Amino acid sequence: MKVTSFKLQVNMTGKQVERAAKRRYDQFCPVADALDIIGERWALLVVRELLLGPKRFVDLEAGLPGIGSNTLTTRLDELERGGVIARRRLPAPSASTIYELTEWGRGLEPVVYAVARWAAPRLGSTEPRFPIRATWLGVALNAFFRRDAVKGLTATVEVVMPTGTLTLGFHRGALTVHEAPAEYPALRITANENDVLALFGAAPPGARRKPRLKTEGDAALLDRLVAAFPLSATGV
Repeated sequence: MKVTSFKLQVNMTGKQVERAAKRRYDQFCPVADALDIIGERWALLVVRELLLGPKRFVDLEAGLPGIGSNTLTTRLDELERGGVIARRRLPAPSASTIYELTEWGRGLEPVVYAVARWAAPRLGSTEPRFPIRATWLGVALNAFFRRDAVKGLTATVEVVMPTGTLTLGFHRGALTVHEAPAEYPALRITANENDVLALFGAAPPGARRKPRLKTEGDAALLDRLVAAFPLSATGV
């Protein structure tokens, strides 16, 4: 039996190859158009990682365990072309490239928080492979913040954890969360991520519910914090 081999050659431009490789919905619908930009796996988690501030490539890799360098590079390129993020070169002596959300990309902030609130009740029945990180906790605090619980409060709280340090800024009921040390915090909390979760009434399966915390400063702020972040309501 004679087997004849043949080759089918298709001439495509670079742009056509790119479109063929990436599946798109191409519908006249804002939901479909949004998913064309952020619907690929890992894309929205890249956005999550940048909500608390700019990050380097290595920082994003650390915050996205399991992603792989090539996939992260691809997602960053796609999000940059979509106008969601921008890359910037820091001056010397740092001289490193950082990634940050654009003004339009920051419009995804309430979307991420809404998704977090929607899915939180499921967490109590899951067994994640990777433990919570400081950035993820910072996003959760933003998502579940109760403005009325800190009405009139103006203070800075620093939360120091193994995977990062969060600065919580309260100003007359408004909250800002940054992943950076605070200059002059009224209260500094040092603990691991699970103990900080336990402080707010939540903990992953198997973790202790009574937190072990080291505090410096105004410990009376702890009660205000617990009231401001009712993570116990998530069902975790």
